[in-house]
Amino acid sequence: SVGNLTLMLPTLHATPVKVQSIRAGGDPVEWVRSALQSASRYGLQVVSAAPPSTGAAARQVTADVALRLAHSWSSGLNLVSHVVLQASYRMPGAEPVMRQYHGMGTRANWASGNGEFMSVLNLGMEEAVRGMVADTAALCDGKPLPDRGGAP
Repeated sequence: SVGNLTLMLPTLHATPVKVQSIRAGGDPVEWVRSALQSASRYGLQVVSAAPPSTGAAARQVTADVALRLAHSWSSGLNLVSHVVLQASYRMPGAEPVMRQYHGMGTRANWASGNGEFMSVLNLGMEEAVRGMVADTAALCDGKPLPDRGGAP
């Protein structure tokens, strides 16, 4: 389940009438892998499960990426999603650095179909990947990640 659809009685005190689970459409591991592969449109080449290159000129970083949250819900006439990716970056000779990337998506709700919910989840995933690409590019350029005041 990736969220719920709640149908409310439109009154002053809005009473829930029906709640149904939203089922994910496919393999979540493949969904995340595909989203990471799409980072190539931002100039980042992603190679899954490959050992780091030993070339001295290689601009690269190794990261373990996990999906921490993929949730969507209905809000009025809209669908909303929240996706969280967690990346643990490993650089040679340095301690691993962990970051979380949040993405939100929103779109109009036409018929509350699972495809619509997956579409809004894709919007959230895209935003999370964009945040990850920015940090990964900085690491590849030899720059440190910005301090987030103790936040992961």
